[in-house]
Amino acid sequence: MALIETGMELLQIIFLNTRNKGLTDEMECKKYLFYDDMIRGGGLGHALGCYSYGIKMAIDKDMVFLPHNLILGHGVGSDGIAENSLGLPLCSNARKYILEHFPEEVEHIKYDAEKWAPVTCLGGMVQGHDKEAYYLVRKVLWDYYKYRRFRVDNILKGDVVNIAISIRRGEVALPNEGFSADHPFRKRLRSEGFYLNAVNKIIKDKGLGKYHIHILSDGDWSSEGYIDKEGNGCDIYEAFKSHLPNASYFPTRQDGFRTITQLQTAVDADIFVGSISGFSDLIAFYRGEKETYLPSNESEDEFYKLDWFS
Repeated sequence: MALIETGMELLQIIFLNTRNKGLTDEMECKKYLFYDDMIRGGGLGHALGCYSYGIKMAIDKDMVFLPHNLILGHGVGSDGIAENSLGLPLCSNARKYILEHFPEEVEHIKYDAEKWAPVTCLGGMVQGHDKEAYYLVRKVLWDYYKYRRFRVDNILKGDVVNIAISIRRGEVALPNEGFSADHPFRKRLRSEGFYLNAVNKIIKDKGLGKYHIHILSDGDWSSEGYIDKEGNGCDIYEAFKSHLPNASYFPTRQDGFRTITQLQTAVDADIFVGSISGFSDLIAFYRGEKETYLPSNESEDEFYKLDWFS
């Protein structure tokens, strides 16, 4: 609750200052985009793709972007954890004030549960497929992130090269969650051997001596356990035994703060190896020109270094 109040109080101060300075008439000349059409109950990556679509719409229309609070799955919820950890504004008070005083200046794009919310693909942006959206959205989200209001405890190690790997598992890999063996999402998953081989090649090619591997995953989605891409329980430390004690496993346990810890750890790491997932695309987006590797869509064994364009 304190996190939400901090964001709301900030917006209250902005609007009170505006009114105290006699700028209310200027506010009446502006247009405000109340944007609610974002996936609910999904992951951060998918939600930020919807959020980015709204930002681009607001920029194209020369409007002030005032989104609904994110409503997320994976334990992140809707109480402002995501906004505070990414530096995004919490707009409830601002929207209420504008609706009371300038309702005619509002365009409200409402959430429609009957259809897919439009999305600007973060993966497309980081790979250079949607440069127009990239240039419009990047500065907004990056500027927000620099001034994020909540930072988790840093789990990165000192005096070593920190390598973070994000292994997509969770509900997609669990057999009782409704994703059949031939489901397109299941085909995106990669084996523990894939990540081990990728890390081994990176360490060898770069001649790394002192390093630490941070294995980040939803795992079995409920505990410290881990599952392979077929949904079977396995020991992730056994898979990475050749790197012990320079490897550690950090699961989310469907806990919002642990999900944010994974995000900020991967963004800040020296090297990142991701999955074919919205979460990894989001991490790559915030990493910018830092060294990032992603799996190939064409082969289950190959990966490539992301060449960030400027």
